[in-house]
Amino acid sequence: MDIPPQLLDEIIEEAKADEVGLWFIICGVRDDLGVKQPALVQAITLQVVNQILTAVAVVAGYYKPHGAGMDVLNMEPERVVSRIEEEWNQLGREPSIGESVVFVGKSL
Repeated sequence: MDIPPQLLDEIIEEAKADEVGLWFIICGVRDDLGVKQPALVQAITLQVVNQILTAVAVVAGYYKPHGAGMDVLNMEPERVVSRIEEEWNQLGREPSIGESVVFVGKSL
């Protein structure tokens, strides 16, 4: 599926201003793109993640416990996508707020 550039831009801009959880991207795929089938939601969400990481404007990571910062995933976008897919499949459902990776604007 061709992801509308405006959706990608919205996600990137939000990540630069604050943070974007995976759940936010899932909602965008479902609400903005009208995708309802769970397997398709996952596939398109992972495609969006790959595209925003490839744009080199955001980084993916996980928050450390007790507000101790963020561990950035220093790996190729494809590896990040694979990791997210594995975690998603292990959950057996869509990740919710705080259950998966977050994206933040890349510090240049």
